[in-house]
Amino acid sequence: MQSEPSSPSAAPVPAAAVAYGCMESADIAAAVRLYLESFPHRVRRWFRDRAHAECFYADVFELMRMAYGPTCFAAHHGGRLVGYLILTVPHTSLTRPLWRGGFLLRVVGHVLTGRFGWSLAILAHAVAAVLRPAPPAVDGPHVYVVAVAPGYRSQGIGTALLFRARAACVPRFGQLWLYAEADNQRAVTLYERLGFRTVHADPTQHTMVWEFREDRFPPTERGQGGFE
Repeated sequence: MQSEPSSPSAAPVPAAAVAYGCMESADIAAAVRLYLESFPHRVRRWFRDRAHAECFYADVFELMRMAYGPTCFAAHHGGRLVGYLILTVPHTSLTRPLWRGGFLLRVVGHVLTGRFGWSLAILAHAVAAVLRPAPPAVDGPHVYVVAVAPGYRSQGIGTALLFRARAACVPRFGQLWLYAEADNQRAVTLYERLGFRTVHADPTQHTMVWEFREDRFPPTERGQGGFE
């Protein structure tokens, strides 16, 4: 997954007015709504209606938050979630969170009662997609998704989230990577401007890697590692 296409914001927001931190359980519903607004084509492809998609992604994002809590970054303005980034980290277990607080039983209940609107075969395909290994050409943490609310785009929030993800990787990892959809040229251009390079491309998406260089690392972001 990758960022949604950038678009003009409704009104400039002072950078100091945006608060950054880790995603909380209370942010999940807003994160799902923002995801569905940013990637409507995925809803149409996989789900019968929006309600099924909301239920599924609420469970996926809660699992990600429990597994990768320190690297699930959120941006808030006036108490509202206006952007977020989920960074998955190699060798982090996704099975332990399944047993936390009855999460697995809840997901099974959602499957059996048709809350996802899927067959078991489609569910298995989705789980395999979430758990698939990195492409051979890349290594390190993966930006699973980054999204910014429509009224807050083109104001540096997505870039700030990416630099926080980068700071969390240092010094344990030397790069991070993401997928960018091939038809989202504005996103590809933004990533290239930050220092990403394309290591693989096919008709649907680019695999892009951000290798860390000290001279491109803003001093305000150094020393914010999130794995120690």
